[in-house]
Amino acid sequence: SGMSLREAFASYRFWLMFVSILAVAFAYGGAHIHMPSIITGHGFSREQAAQVMSLLGLSILGGRVITGFLLDRFWAPAVVLPILSLPAISCVLLAGDGLTLPVAMLAAWLLGFAAGAESDLIAYLAGRYFGMRHYGKIYGMLYMPFGIASAISPTVYGAVRDTTGSYDPILYVAGTCFLFGAVILLGLG
Repeated sequence: SGMSLREAFASYRFWLMFVSILAVAFAYGGAHIHMPSIITGHGFSREQAAQVMSLLGLSILGGRVITGFLLDRFWAPAVVLPILSLPAISCVLLAGDGLTLPVAMLAAWLLGFAAGAESDLIAYLAGRYFGMRHYGKIYGMLYMPFGIASAISPTVYGAVRDTTGSYDPILYVAGTCFLFGAVILLGLG
């Protein structure tokens, strides 16, 4: 049972998810790719940046497991709001001066945790709100903004860094995108 692709396109829920995924994937894609440069830009060594990236990778796994556990027990948008707000905190922590290694690791953990949740959330929300009848088509269409935004984002992050000499402006934009993407999913009902 479930909706056809045409019926999903006619649903406001599809477009809420589409816009949310687009915003969050844009914010995440560049932050993830540029994290080593962000860290070394604060004066840390490559080895320390590698440690930060290792923690980010581990937190992706944790995000997947914990998010799945929570989605089995609670209303999905209520689970998504705090999880997708975590990387907004990460962006604020990474911006500005005075970043310490423990704070950089916390920021990486928050970013990775949400990243682990995001792709699984797309799959979960597609099945939950549109059913399984045309799940593959609907999921594919909802995954498309993830792929597009993730591909464009690193270039934008790099352009902002090259233009301004800092990642701070794009980190603040990314933090806003994370919050926006989380909040609008509350409209799913």
